[in-house]
Amino acid sequence: MKTVLTGMLVALNSIPAMALEISGPATIQDGDTFCIGAQVIRLYGIDVPKNGQNCEKGGLSLNCGAKAENKLRSLLRNGVTCSAEDENVKFYFSPNQT
Repeated sequence: MKTVLTGMLVALNSIPAMALEISGPATIQDGDTFCIGAQVIRLYGIDVPKNGQNCEKGGLSLNCGAKAENKLRSLLRNGVTCSAEDENVKFYFSPNQT
């Protein structure tokens, strides 16, 4: 059974008018941005620490940016399919499962 993770995305590059779906392996840029091919996609409404940005938890300093990046990499490890709801270039994405 395919688990569907739904989130809104915003494409940072222009997308051809007829392209309402993008699919393929994801290259992670940081905890809220990834690429499918040359298309850069940022998670809409999500702001995570950047890699190297520390935070504290339980008195310990952690690289929270790296944790966010690793989590997104884990979610999208098998690739991703992004489907546009309409021409406003907001997407729903489903991580591909093995």
